[in-house]
Parts: sequence; structure tokens; C-alpha cells
Amino acid sequence: MPEDITSQNAAQAIVSQHPELNLKENEIKPKFVFENRKKHKNLVIVVNSENRKRLVDKKLKIGWHACYSADYVGDTHCYKCSKYNHRAQECQGDVVCPHCAQSLKMLECRAGTESLRSVNCTNYIKYSKTTQVNVNHSSLDRSCNCYKAVLKKYIERRITEMDNCKKLTRKEMKPLRCLQVNLQHNRAATSNLVQIISENKIDLAFVQEPYIIRNNQAGIPKSLRTYVSGNGRKRSALLVNNKEIDVVRHTRKFSRTQNFII
Repeated sequence: MPEDITSQNAAQAIVSQHPELNLKENEIKPKFVFENRKKHKNLVIVVNSENRKRLVDKKLKIGWHACYSADYVGDTHCYKCSKYNHRAQECQGDVVCPHCAQSLKMLECRAGTESLRSVNCTNYIKYSKTTQVNVNHSSLDRSCNCYKAVLKKYIERRITEMDNCKKLTRKEMKPLRCLQVNLQHNRAATSNLVQIISENKIDLAFVQEPYIIRNNQAGIPKSLRTYVSGNGRKRSALLVNNKEIDVVRHTRKFSRTQNFII
């Protein structure tokens, strides 16, 4: 990206130089600028799903430069077990080196290029009898087939979420009836809550200290969709009594005991 382009004037530059894309300046939200290892300047912007289709994987004229656009995504990679979709502080698995797939920490690894082995590709081959992939690389390698698959699923999920949000905004939103309660792990209180939800047509119930048996939510009928959060001991839950509400579990946990649901 040109040196004279900043997060303040980037949207105007993109829109003015690409009239054929029918972009609007207020639909492009620059987030931040960063430099990569080659000292190349990069701009991260936020757009809706329609504008993403117009912009992604294209060469954009910005100033006197031709800039390549791509999805800005990052995987959640565990540096304890070397797998994806969770962090090391949340991991309950065994220690696995991301370079050699042995039971040791990454800092202790002394494997050479010929000894590299991806634990994720190894597990994939283990459970897939038809498709074979190369395993002789580090699980941190950006060309890893498993890494590419994780990014592809993440992008598809984000596009679906954006499309769902767009559909939701087009509908006439009705007021939601919500309830927040602390059950103190009590069975009788859980039964009363279910009755209150049914009689008062509650859409969402935010529950602290739910009634748990064998680490599972108990006392809730199947007619209510239940989402429980917490590592180990379950400390909170969301009960959904409205079929029109779509619930997406957030992929990142913001604390040790809570998993936000949106």
C-alpha cells in the first residue's frame, strides 16, 4: 500500500478509484495498518459480505500502486497440543511439539528439516482412509493442508454469520423477553424456571450456577435449546425458547470460566 494512504483516507481512495465496483465509502471501515516481515505496508478493512465478494482476491488500484486484496484471518492455534480452535491456557490435551509431533515442548525440539512432522496431518491420515496428505512439515507451516482447511472453514463460517446478520436486520425485530437468574445448582429452582419460561413466553434466559448432574445441564426439557459454558465445572448457561433466534457459539473464550454466546 502507498505510504501516503492511511486508515483515514483509505476508504475514499478505494471508492474513488473503483467506480465499477459500486462501493460506498461508509461501508468500508479501515481498522489498522501494519508492516509485514518484508516491510510492506498493509491495511486491514472491515466490509459486509457483498463488498467482500467484490474486493477479495483482486488487484486494487490505490494511488499509483496495484495492491492485492485477500481475507485477513488468523487461526486459533494451541501451542500446547498443536491443534486448532483453542488456546494453550484452555487446553486439556497432552503436550505435543508442533515441529516434530513428539511429546515435548516446542522450545525443547531439536528436529532438523528431515524430521519435521505435522501432528494434525498425521491425525487426519489416521482417520481418513481415502485421502492422503503430506505430513513431513511443521504444523506451523502456512502451506499445511490442515491449516488451509481450518482457514477455509473459518472464512465460510464468518460469511454465513454476516449473511445471517444482514437477513436479521431486514426483518422487523420484535422485543425480546429476557430473564436472568441464579439457580444456585438447585433442582427445585430449575423446575420453577422452566415453568416461568413457559407461562411468560420468555425468549432468552441467562442462567448462573445451573443445575448440573454428571457435568451436564439437568432438569431442562428438550423444547428449550440449552448452551452451557465453563471449563470443568459448568458455571453459566443460556436457554433459548424462541425458534427465530439463531445462536452462534463464539470461537474464542474471554476468560477461564466463560464462553460467550452471540
